Amino acid sequence: MAVRVEKVDLPGIGFRHDVVTSNGRRISVVSHRDGAREIALFDEIDPDASTDSIPLSDQEAAALADLLGNSVSLSQVNALSEETAGLYTEHLLLSADSKYANRPLGDTKARTRTSVSIVAVVRDGNVIPSPKPDFVLEAGDSIVAVGPRSDIEAKYSAADTLNASGKLVLPGFINGHTHVPMTLFRGLHDDVTLDDWLRKYIFPAEAKNVTEEFVRWGTRLAAAEQIRAGVTTFADMYYYEDAIADETARAGMRAVLGETVLDFPAPDNKTWDAAMAS
Repeated sequence: MAVRVEKVDLPGIGFRHDVVTSNGRRISVVSHRDGAREIALFDEIDPDASTDSIPLSDQEAAALADLLGNSVSLSQVNALSEETAGLYTEHLLLSADSKYANRPLGDTKARTRTSVSIVAVVRDGNVIPSPKPDFVLEAGDSIVAVGPRSDIEAKYSAADTLNASGKLVLPGFINGHTHVPMTLFRGLHDDVTLDDWLRKYIFPAEAKNVTEEFVRWGTRLAAAEQIRAGVTTFADMYYYEDAIADETARAGMRAVLGETVLDFPAPDNKTWDAAMAS
């Protein structure tokens, strides 16, 4: 679909280029006679009323143009597989032990040996479209290859393949408030007020039962439950936090941990001074 761009002369100022988006929003680049530039946003109802403007230096304008250009280039490459039947786009990470690391792209002979074309390389977040044969590949480069799926799969293979059909790929969830060993107290008088629950049931139960071994087993159970639910990081406060840290590392999780400090004897520190010293 063609993009609608309008040019408006601004007498005594310069000129303005308006990009009208598909939903009717108007974004403008104002070019002043002295070379200054600014981006302007316009009201949805009144296209002549500017809601905000952002002046840009030469370096800022160049950085923005480069960023948008890279984004457009990559999106156009990714769209190829949608527009052409049988064409498949794959991003291939060049590992440090690849024999093509620190060698020219031409050494891969990708086009000669297969019908796959390398149309771009992504390096440190920057898209390098249409790299030449003398372009030197580096470990960590993401190579954008286009071709029939069968040719790409025959030429390139991943170290690990996960069948995620019918699933969602999401970042790990974060549990922001936990006392993980208390999974072992689950269901203990949970039908009373918080104050009664703590003072009449939880504090006495902790004084009687909580040891380092108790904390370790409770943490193991909580880690298993959280991992199953997609939680990879949690923020915790309880007793024997060094033991919780150890079990968290063993489970392969991440956590922000804080030791409990109370003004009455706790399971791991019987006095205020002992708690502060720990």
